[in-house]
Amino acid sequence: MKRFFELDRRIIFLFIALAVAVPLVLPLNIPIIVNKNDSKAVWEAYSFIDSLPENSIILVSFDFDPAAAPELYPMGKSIIEHAFSKDIDVIVVALWPQGVRFAENALNEGASKYGKERWKNYVNLGYKSGGIVAIDNIIGDIRKTCPRDLTGKSADEIELLQGVNFNLDRVSVIVTLSAGDPGVIGWVQIGKDKYEKQIIAGCTAVSAPAYTPYFNSGQLQGLIGGMAGAADYEQLLENPGMASSGMGAQSIAHVCIIVFILFGNVVYFIGKRDGKDG
Repeated sequence: MKRFFELDRRIIFLFIALAVAVPLVLPLNIPIIVNKNDSKAVWEAYSFIDSLPENSIILVSFDFDPAAAPELYPMGKSIIEHAFSKDIDVIVVALWPQGVRFAENALNEGASKYGKERWKNYVNLGYKSGGIVAIDNIIGDIRKTCPRDLTGKSADEIELLQGVNFNLDRVSVIVTLSAGDPGVIGWVQIGKDKYEKQIIAGCTAVSAPAYTPYFNSGQLQGLIGGMAGAADYEQLLENPGMASSGMGAQSIAHVCIIVFILFGNVVYFIGKRDGKDG
């Protein structure tokens, strides 16, 4: 019993590290059940995009940095692949500078998988500074606000942007993947309230409760919260990916932590019974 009281805490850290790392390398494919009642906000986001007709256009704003990428990048990847699978075209911007590369990776992966062409089916307009002012300008006159795309091609020469200029005409919905400000609130205030555009939001798990009232009031068409929301979207898309693997790792880590808590308490009470100070 004494050796348990003197257990090196690094052993616990090692178990937790393995509990997280192994399921990420070797996905456990733990069943994730998604139903409309328990995951209504994700369901509505998925259903809205799924209901769009072919040749529709969506705008996705990558408003996050690497710290939030484990939760938000899988959402962006799934939404872009969902759009491409339905022959829906995608315009991408980023209100956070680090979001540009995540957007480019998601676009390249989706385009390769579904055979989409840059400038015809998708375009990355890069980072725009200015927060809420940038949002207003993007919706008001996107070609003037983003005169060139990430590759340097003039907006006036990009086929996808023709007919999309003022008030984002022909854009069916704006999706913001947001880790904070600028992000969801700015897109709702300007996009929804001023221009009456449909907005879907993806956010970190810790932010989801703050944005739920926006969904309940109808200001958001859908809300994808954290890794769990991203995993739900992957399941609805029938394409399990990083978020589903992440949920497996998270589940095993939680089980490991619970086991260590129970083990510690058992050792403590046995030691106390035997007259040792736990």
